[in-house]
Amino acid sequence: MFLTQYLNTTARIAVAILALCAVSGLGFCAQSEIVFQADFESGLEGFIIDNTYGVGYGLWHRSSACKVSLGGHTQGAALYYGQDAVCNYDLVIDGQRRANRGMVESPPIDLSRFDAGTIELRFKYYLETELVNCRSVWDPEFGIDTDLATVAISADGLPFSTIARNCWAPGLFEFFSTPDGWVELVFDISDYAGSVIQLQFGFNTVSNSQNYYGGFYVDDIVVYGPSCGFDIAGDANGDCVVDMRDFASVADLVALAQNWLLNCYLTPEDPGCVPE
Repeated sequence: MFLTQYLNTTARIAVAILALCAVSGLGFCAQSEIVFQADFESGLEGFIIDNTYGVGYGLWHRSSACKVSLGGHTQGAALYYGQDAVCNYDLVIDGQRRANRGMVESPPIDLSRFDAGTIELRFKYYLETELVNCRSVWDPEFGIDTDLATVAISADGLPFSTIARNCWAPGLFEFFSTPDGWVELVFDISDYAGSVIQLQFGFNTVSNSQNYYGGFYVDDIVVYGPSCGFDIAGDANGDCVVDMRDFASVADLVALAQNWLLNCYLTPEDPGCVPE
């Protein structure tokens, strides 16, 4: 009977913790190694599209057409810069071909609780653009930015800074057209630890000619926080926090009730945070 009462009490504590986490937003609640993810299966998932950016006439939208049907990413839907009906970005309005440009921004992604360790941005993409005139490391002076796909980050509300693009530029990661299928890009964004960031994916045709290629697709965006470097009683999923995500058994529930305030990301000096 005592054990039953104990477990019932423990369960009530755990439920209370879960409710507190759901409404409070307190820093010690559910901090998984996956800080942010979006696969667009249920909608835009907080992303905001601006198809008026720059020259405008942008073509970003959530799509299930064209190259979305290929394997190599979460099937169903993705962000796509292009036109579903023709599977390209060759935009014709009133009989005239138009240069076009747009961007899409993520919701805020909170990295403020991290001050050390590796933070990674991963996403999958398919890209098919004009290649003839694109600037390259072999032609840095005479190449031009054309059909430009970009990835940028903003920290703490500051202007976006480009970290990658498909036309070479000094100091930026260069990614390439992928006519054979979807691929994954991985970026180390550890320099943004301690900040609240936003991601931005952009596309700019620059000109109104040779825009009959497949376009830019983005899917399966994930931001990973540092893996836990501590061994904590009750931390079943290894995210340096003892919370409701660790509950898998009666033993886990007991450990949860005893250790739920531990958070080694924020308080590594706590005696419960034992280095592995």
